[in-house]
Amino acid sequence: MTEAFVYGVSISGKDVTRLGIAHVVVGVIFAVVAPGLVAEHGAVGLVAANCVAMACRSLYSIHFATHFFAQSKSERRGKSDLAFKLVPRATVLLTFALSYALTSVAKVRIYEGGIASGNNFVVVCICHVAVGILCLAVCCVSILVFDKEVKDSLVSAAKRKQE
Repeated sequence: MTEAFVYGVSISGKDVTRLGIAHVVVGVIFAVVAPGLVAEHGAVGLVAANCVAMACRSLYSIHFATHFFAQSKSERRGKSDLAFKLVPRATVLLTFALSYALTSVAKVRIYEGGIASGNNFVVVCICHVAVGILCLAVCCVSILVFDKEVKDSLVSAAKRKQE
């Protein structure tokens, strides 16, 4: 979406040139990163290289959008804080990190340990998936409790849908 925004508002030759240079840089990054990742991880490495390239394109687009809005609001409020609004609250990020750690431990202890011990595969899978669902629920609650903008946006969308 951010890249589509860049294409939509880029009207000067200077903007289009910068966008072209950004695409060349991203292509070079992909060309450098992909062979090593593919050699090391196979098809998963190719997916990872594409993720790196997409992240670079997104970062450029966000950078462009931040400056675009800063220029349009410079007379009123000064520098735009768009980039800061894109980053989740520290509490939410901590919840994500703890969920990642917990699901990683669950993978090793519950899933891999259960399979290695000869436990029932279905029961082991259900337990591992339950940990993931619990972590998802905690992350969602964390977002609703600690990120007022997301909560307000969801409430507003629900009200519009009811009307």
